[in-house]
Amino acid sequence: MSVNSDRDPILVVSDTHFGRGLPSQLSCRHVEFTKFLEWVIQDRTLVPLDGSFSTPGVLTFPRKMILLGDILELWAPLSERLVFETAYAPLAKLQEVGAKGCEIIYVAGNHDYTISEYEGQHAMTNVACVPSLRVVEDTYSDGRYVFLHGHQLDKAFRLPVWRMLGFIHGLVAAFGKTLERAIVISLFLVAVAWFFSRVEVLLQILFALGVLTAFIFIREAAFPAFVLGKRLDKLAQKAKEWMYGRMSRRPQFKEFAEIIDEGSLQLWWNEHKGKFEEDPEVIVFGHTHMAQGPIKVEEVPGIEPSKVDVELRTKTLVNTGGWLKEEDEDCTSFLYVTEKDEILLCGYNADENLGVELPRDLAPFASRLMPWSAPPSQPHP
Repeated sequence: MSVNSDRDPILVVSDTHFGRGLPSQLSCRHVEFTKFLEWVIQDRTLVPLDGSFSTPGVLTFPRKMILLGDILELWAPLSERLVFETAYAPLAKLQEVGAKGCEIIYVAGNHDYTISEYEGQHAMTNVACVPSLRVVEDTYSDGRYVFLHGHQLDKAFRLPVWRMLGFIHGLVAAFGKTLERAIVISLFLVAVAWFFSRVEVLLQILFALGVLTAFIFIREAAFPAFVLGKRLDKLAQKAKEWMYGRMSRRPQFKEFAEIIDEGSLQLWWNEHKGKFEEDPEVIVFGHTHMAQGPIKVEEVPGIEPSKVDVELRTKTLVNTGGWLKEEDEDCTSFLYVTEKDEILLCGYNADENLGVELPRDLAPFASRLMPWSAPPSQPHP
């Protein structure tokens, strides 16, 4: 690897989804990701996959690390405490990365767009305690690069409906917790009033407790399925399934060609191209869990040229993949931009504690599986 410092090297990761699969926690790779961050601090040895490209070496410590969205699984706040418990070790290690002089940019994704609301909460695991960390809600540009989570390129997320679904989950969670806490406090006050023989206070508390009980009854029995409580949460889940299109392939399995052909990339570019101080040449995103690129838009196989304007065809696309293990998905990928502005799409082999440079012609199916992963039990549809 080159040692000339022409630019600050950048490390990019996305879609760790810490907390996914709770309570089993089988889906997210928080243990492997913590080990990966230790590798970033101490080792950074990178080897080619098959020896046919690049040269084995040691990567320079990154001066900028971009967390490209869906780092925390905050889509359903009912499990927020367990989410932060799962993220405890990775965020603690992230503090060490920041303390070594690496600026950390957190670009919010559709699963963690509420991250700013957690400032000051879960103090030991709060991202706000990570040195030099900055939260960005939409896109982040750095010279010729622009970074976004990628849900902006998914037609299912172009309308703000997905934010409404998150609000519904939060409403259900807050409603249930508020009632639970109020009942516990009321019962405690009843006991205190009874002990001190304060009959008038006792009657007032019992009345309030009756009202709360009525609320519970109304939520659970009297209202139809689309109004309150667990039934409201079920409606949100059904709406989420509808928004995902009820497809056999989930939207996070979309490849570059699908994103281009449905017109989402062009629409996003039209809306944002005038907002960048410098015309970006490389568009980096995640969300689809498909590690791909770098490749120019005009070179993506199977696209319809009419779906892309001339100015967009020369842009380079890179997808950072993800860090999940479920079904036919087993990925631990990351992006590294070197001092010489080389774009390296890599994977982390936790068993060998090595970074592995991936070939640019990754097959679509392999882009959700690291080359060292066990084959899936069923073929890809």
